[in-house]
Formats: sequence, C-alpha cells, structure tokens
Amino acid sequence: KMGYEVDFNPNHKYPTIKLPHDRRAVRFKTLGEEYTPQAMAQRIQQNHEMGIFKRMEIYNKRYPPVHPHYQKLRQDFRKAIMEAFGIYRTYLYYCYLLGKLPTATPNYRPPHPAMREDYRRWAEIEKQLHLLERYSLNTAEDVAAFTSEQDQKLTDLEARRTKCRNRLRRCRDPTECEALHTEKDELTKQITETRILTTYEERMKANLQQYQRPEKAGTFRLRLDHRTWGKHMCLFCYFTDLDTGEKIRLACWRGAGERYAPRKCTIDFAKVRDRTVWRCTLAANVYGIIDWIDAESL
Repeated sequence: KMGYEVDFNPNHKYPTIKLPHDRRAVRFKTLGEEYTPQAMAQRIQQNHEMGIFKRMEIYNKRYPPVHPHYQKLRQDFRKAIMEAFGIYRTYLYYCYLLGKLPTATPNYRPPHPAMREDYRRWAEIEKQLHLLERYSLNTAEDVAAFTSEQDQKLTDLEARRTKCRNRLRRCRDPTECEALHTEKDELTKQITETRILTTYEERMKANLQQYQRPEKAGTFRLRLDHRTWGKHMCLFCYFTDLDTGEKIRLACWRGAGERYAPRKCTIDFAKVRDRTVWRCTLAANVYGIIDWIDAESL
C-alpha cells in the first residue's frame, strides 16, 4: 500500500526491498542485524504475543516523541553552527555534544477543555471589571445608564453613517467623495469600538471551529457566547444549547433598518450582549437547510 517492493524469493540469496522512488533494490542485510529474515520473523512473533499496548510502550521508549518547537530549535541551531566560523564554531559544536545547547523547550501539554472554558469565563469577568473601573460604574443603575448611553451613541453613529452613504451615492465631485469616504471609515471605526463583539484574540482562544450548523429544527434555549462579522452583510452568532451542551452557529443577515436579525424577529443582534439567554426557533427551508427564524429573550 505504501509503494515498497519486497522480494523474498527463495531462489535469491538475499531478500531485497526497493523504495518507491529508487531504481535499485537494497538487500535487507545492509540495513543491519535487526532486518535479517530471522530477526524480522522473531520480532513479528514477539509483537503478536505482547499486544498493542506493550508495543506502543516499547516504541515510545526507543523513539521518544520530539516536540515540534524543540525540533525546530535544534534545526535552527545546526544551521547556526554551519554558518559560524573559526573557534566559535568549534565551541558551539562541543556545547552541542555536551548537551548544553540548544536549550531544551519544556514539554507542552494542552489544557483540559474545562480549564479552557473556566479561563475564558475569568477573562470575560476581568474585562467587565476593567470596564467598571474605567468608567467608575459602582451600582446597577450606573451600569444600566451606561448601557443606555452606549446604545444611543451607537444609534446616532449608524444614522450618521447611513446619511454619509446616501451622500456618497449622489456625489460626483472626486474631492468631496474622498472626504466622505474618510468620514464613513471613521464612523465605521467608532461603531466597531462601540459594539461589543468578539475580537480576533478572543476568537482564537474560543476555538469557534467547534460550533457547527444546526442539524435539526425546533425551539431551543440557547446562550449567546460569541459574535463575529461574516461576508456580505452577515453576522454569525455562536450559541450553546443549555439543555444538551451542543455548540451551534447561526447566521442573521442585515434587513430593514440595518438590523441584523432572524427572519421573523426585530431584535438587532449586533447590539445585544454576550452571555444572554434566548429562545430560538429553527426551521427547515425548501432545500432542507435549517434557518434561524425567530428569537426571544429569556
């Protein structure tokens, strides 16, 4: 299956093996004492007797896994030796033989998924604490007033950007068009800073690939975890089913009033907050694809 050609013809003096891209075959006896027919037959018999787990243990001891970072570090160090000259090159070579260089990288073990979830929650709480401290929000009334102020600010910025876009459609002066484009980009930047969406660093930590499209229709209790912008005026919302723990990715498109909402809903999901709970209704369309129909806050 791997393309190797093995010849154990009893009429030949030595068995041979030929690699997929080689012209000539190689005798097994030139590969070492472990590759004679007797030694290979004995090893196959031993592997059959000891079982898979014992074989894996022996293999890991004989060929310990090399961490990819350490492997690259070692390759870079060998390249540095080849580029060095004189006595410094001799010094690096002896340090390599003594095991002093390159400096070993500690083994990396990925954290448990539960630990990553706890870390993500603590990072979110830390961001909220920094927000409370930055704007001196001491009571629930202060938080409610701040949220209302941000929503009003976001509405005003979106209205200004809409007017700017309308002026761009009617503009014919290149100088004025350039100024309008600059103003529109600045308004978009302010809107992005005002909206509380998932940043690039948060997306990398959250592993959004685990969120999949829904496979069944119905009504579900979902918790909004993250939101990201998609292409062609689309907003992706990442939910967790509170009943089953399933990770779901739903999409809503910009409709009337520049709202990013499900088909039969008027709630703009670009303005809601993460970690909120919703009752979402999903239904299959004529092509059998599950669509996001409606949402209700719980």
